[in-house]
Amino acid sequence: MSNRVPSHRAIGRIPTTLAVILFTGMTAHGALPSASGPCDDPLKEVRRLRDKVDPGVFASIGRQEGDEGFKDLRRAVRELRSEDMLDQAYEAFSLFMYDSTLEPEALSYLFGEALSHPRYENRRSAARALAGIGDRAQDQLMELLRRRPKGGICPIAASSLVEKLGDEGTLRAAEDIIAYAPIRTRKERDCTSSALRKCAAEGVAEAVAKEILDDSVEANRRLFLLSEFRWNPPRRPHKVLIRALGSSSPEVRAAVLDILGHTGLSGLSSRVRSCLKSKHEPEVRAAVIALGRLARFDKNCYRELSNLIRSKDGSVRRHLPIALAQAGTDKALAVLHEMLADTDRFVRSDALHQISLLRRKESIPVLIARIDNEESRLLQEEVTATLRILTGKDHGRLEKSWHWWWSVEGQDFLLPSLDTALAAERERRKHRAESETQSFYGMKITSDRVAFVIDTSGSMSAPARFLGQSQAVGSAGPTRLDVAKHELSRALKGLLSGDQFNVVFFSGGVNSWKPNLVSKTPMVLRSVLQHIGQQAAAGGTNIHDALLEALSDPDVDTVYLLSDGDPTAGAFTEAEEILRSVRGANAGKNAHIHCISIGKESGLMRELARQNRGQYKRVG
Repeated sequence: MSNRVPSHRAIGRIPTTLAVILFTGMTAHGALPSASGPCDDPLKEVRRLRDKVDPGVFASIGRQEGDEGFKDLRRAVRELRSEDMLDQAYEAFSLFMYDSTLEPEALSYLFGEALSHPRYENRRSAARALAGIGDRAQDQLMELLRRRPKGGICPIAASSLVEKLGDEGTLRAAEDIIAYAPIRTRKERDCTSSALRKCAAEGVAEAVAKEILDDSVEANRRLFLLSEFRWNPPRRPHKVLIRALGSSSPEVRAAVLDILGHTGLSGLSSRVRSCLKSKHEPEVRAAVIALGRLARFDKNCYRELSNLIRSKDGSVRRHLPIALAQAGTDKALAVLHEMLADTDRFVRSDALHQISLLRRKESIPVLIARIDNEESRLLQEEVTATLRILTGKDHGRLEKSWHWWWSVEGQDFLLPSLDTALAAERERRKHRAESETQSFYGMKITSDRVAFVIDTSGSMSAPARFLGQSQAVGSAGPTRLDVAKHELSRALKGLLSGDQFNVVFFSGGVNSWKPNLVSKTPMVLRSVLQHIGQQAAAGGTNIHDALLEALSDPDVDTVYLLSDGDPTAGAFTEAEEILRSVRGANAGKNAHIHCISIGKESGLMRELARQNRGQYKRVG
């Protein structure tokens, strides 16, 4: 069962009754003049201007007395070619839904147009009109699904019938949901999933599997169906998954690898290894992690996994720490310890993170020996932070202090619970002076490869106050951007000479100060402070593109994102899409992304920080 061509626009539109009110009210006051002045014959106006006619004319035609409006509206449709104008014209047939004589004629006409009009544009517009009518047109919409006309009609029809199809619960209803139900937004996916799970007929799981294996079906639909596959697998699911690894879509293959990793099957090492050659980073990551999960059950998978430490491909090695942690064996931990000396600092950082999650006593002396050998200041801080989380102790940043403590207490030392260690760490942070020179909005800066991503949208002109200061009564005071400039300038002045940094400003677009990180010198500092002073608040909020700009620099390992608003511009503005895109961009480097939200709580920024090993803070 292949997926049909979807509509080129969203199905929902302004209700025709509202359009009629607006058109009637505005023309009555002369607020919406026609390009040619008043028109006594609206049909004649359509014939003269065709696709350039004022859309409100269709409501005028439909309001004519008797069945003349119905006939003239049909004649008007024949004059149009633009799908936008056809949408307006067909929608006007909803005016007849409260006329007992004309309602069945209007529904029959729209059904016929959607089913068999020679132009696909007309078919889609007529189908959208039926979908907009709602319950009164359900019979016609169901019949369209049964007949499956070409031209992208079925997805339009199914959009209004998802709940009804779920209640019907038959295999045929499930097939319609699988192939045509809308899945663009989270709300649509939840509704479609709920309806599909109501279908308990024999063969539904197999129908889902068949659609997953159909390479002509769009990747997003197959990804959605793979989530349903987990919930209701067919008979012999592993055979379906192995076949799905042959998909032409790397996104689908990555999702399949994720499922296979949880199956505990053996004999998959060669198939999973073949995915390591992919040029699609998420697929490589999924393949490495799948090997780690399967290594617990398959020695061949563990052998493949251990061989990857010698891979020359940094993108493969960067995903190895999480795979080794998934394997969870003593041998895997030993390999993780080896990876602390990897030439790629991102690999070392990931190895540290996974060691902290595994929480094993034998890691403590290895970490202590690593303190003075780590050249990156950020990673030195990560090593000591990992030691604090493992032990609940704080012996500073000097290796000799930790070594002395371990030589005295190591043999009898018992690891505290994670909760105890975290409580001690929170107490340390609470008492840490917020006036540290190397900080940004009170967040400590430990990296020497930092990108600051700063919002300069119009809302940043709102009143604010400098941190720790009150605003005098009657004073105009600073704006949010003024405070941001002050905090950014202070943070840059606090960086050590030679530390590398960049600044990315964003509003509706993105303005990166330099193409890549630059080392701090007195001349560089003067230049960037001058650039900061030139920024003004205006435009929208392009969080997505600004973050990807910062992450595109291969040397950046820490990002500080500052914003006061919800995304309104860029490649993606939906939170879920931004999170997915940033995860993909950060998958190969695992940079820390710290987020500061100004003026309000931001679920997006909190989740960005959580998913990317950062801290979240709300100010103002």
